[in-house]
Amino acid sequence: MALAKDVNLPIADGSYADHPVLNAVKIYEGAIVSITAAGYAKGYAGTDVFFAGIADRQADNSAGAAGDIKVRVRRDIHTRVMDLSGAALADVGDAVYASDDGTLTKTATSNLYVGIIEAFLSTGKVLVRVESQNRIAAAQADSGAAPTQAEFNALLAKLRAAAIMRT
Repeated sequence: MALAKDVNLPIADGSYADHPVLNAVKIYEGAIVSITAAGYAKGYAGTDVFFAGIADRQADNSAGAAGDIKVRVRRDIHTRVMDLSGAALADVGDAVYASDDGTLTKTATSNLYVGIIEAFLSTGKVLVRVESQNRIAAAQADSGAAPTQAEFNALLAKLRAAAIMRT
């Protein structure tokens, strides 16, 4: 609906976000955290499509129900020293993806976009510009086809469930 008066839209600013953790899950500090279709955080395991960020501290919900505790993740764009097996100087500028909560790869297929290699540091160590939450559309565009309305609506539902977007 078009506005007919001023609307105060509060800014949700900050480098960190707290997400409710899935039941029977332990997220380790430094883990690549994803959000499930139901809106719960877990260490990425190859199935979720939303990258929430990097776990700032451990969140152990092994014995809890879904949402009993929250995990704090770094959600802004930042650089971080990360392990990448087989990294080489020529990889600077390449995209990196997660194949699980602690493994980076340069293979996009079936993996979660994490960021860009900014510098090669040493064998197996790179500086990554982590880009959580802002590459979903780009990842869909990389698939070669525009998202359908149903896919877009599903994405919006996931963002709302994760309390990242409100209706």
